[in-house]
This record gives sequence, C-alpha cells and structure tokens, in this order.
Amino acid sequence: MNKGFPREEKIKKEDAFIALEKIKEAETNAKKLIIEAKEKVALEIVKRANEEAQKMKEDHFSLARKKAEEKRWAIIEKAREEAQKIREDTEKEIKEIQKRASLSMDEAIGKVAERILSLMERGW
Repeated sequence: MNKGFPREEKIKKEDAFIALEKIKEAETNAKKLIIEAKEKVALEIVKRANEEAQKMKEDHFSLARKKAEEKRWAIIEKAREEAQKIREDTEKEIKEIQKRASLSMDEAIGKVAERILSLMERGW
C-alpha cells in the first residue's frame, strides 16, 4: 500500500495542475470575453452617440430652415404692406397734383381769356 500512495499523490498533483491550467485558461477566456464585451459596448455607445448627434443636427437644420422661411415670409409681407402704402401715398399725391394742376389750368385759362378780351377791346 505504501508504494501506491506516492503514485496517488502524483496523480492528484497532475490533476491539480491540469485543473489549475484549466482555471487559468478559463480566466484568460473570461478576460478576453470581458474585453470583447467592453469593446462592443463602447462601439455601440459611439454608434448611438453618432446617430443621436446626426438626429440633433437634422433637427436643428430643420428648425433653422423653418425659422428662415418664416422670416422670409414676414419680410415679404412687410414689403408688400410697404409697397401698398407707397402706392396709396403716390395715388394721393397724384390726385393732389392733378387738383392743383386743374386749378392752375382754370386760373391760367381765366387769365388768357381776360387777356384776349382785353386785346379785343383795344381792337387787336
């Protein structure tokens, strides 16, 4: 029996060594898996961040376009209103000028008529 004991001890040591190697291998594999998982998570985070940044960029451009369009229409409307006011003011001035011209014409015609009558009375 004594002779078998050291052999059993040797087998146990080999088994322990094999078990230890398997544990080290499992730890190495687990570390690799953890690193891969971290890399995948990091890539996913970067991907999501890029997607969110792109969406935010598109949203901001869309909002900026909308605001620009609103400003454009506000400017156009203001220009139309100003043009209409200028037209109305111009028409008013034209009517006043025509009225003054008509009065001046009547006055000029009256003076010419008086002059003609005066000349006719003198015998011209």
